Amino acid sequence: MEIKLYPDKILRQKCLPISREELSDWREFINKMVESVEKDPGAAGLAAPQIGLSKQIAVVSFGSQTYVLINPKIVGRSREKSIEEEGCLSLPGLFLPVKRAKEVKVVFWDQDGQEQKIAAKGFLARAVQHEIDHLAGKLFIDRLGFWQKIKVKKILKKFLGK
Repeated sequence: MEIKLYPDKILRQKCLPISREELSDWREFINKMVESVEKDPGAAGLAAPQIGLSKQIAVVSFGSQTYVLINPKIVGRSREKSIEEEGCLSLPGLFLPVKRAKEVKVVFWDQDGQEQKIAAKGFLARAVQHEIDHLAGKLFIDRLGFWQKIKVKKILKKFLGK
């Protein structure tokens, strides 16, 4: 699957939800997303806009578990935060410290349209938040502090070859 790279406009779009009726239309697409994430040892997740589809579908792989998140919503997050380095397939080679909640509770549909809930901690919580941000048209660079953003502008100019 071809990954859309920053500054592709689709990465900034809010994705549309999927209805249960149209879920079967996306099954093959979802299977390809899962396969893509599971094949790439460097990928913790993938969101539909990263491959050109503005729909609320994300896949997160953690350990031996792969989660398909359809229409996910964060319904709770810890007050406790952590700052860890993040990267993104749409910004290859760029790794920056990002502040996120240490724990989140998420409701979503699985690929069969069944409502699921997870309470994610640590790396899984970070990956889920990262992918859900993609569905809202946000990138991890949007979560940086003011001075970090100033530095990143210079880095992004090099990244874009400008």
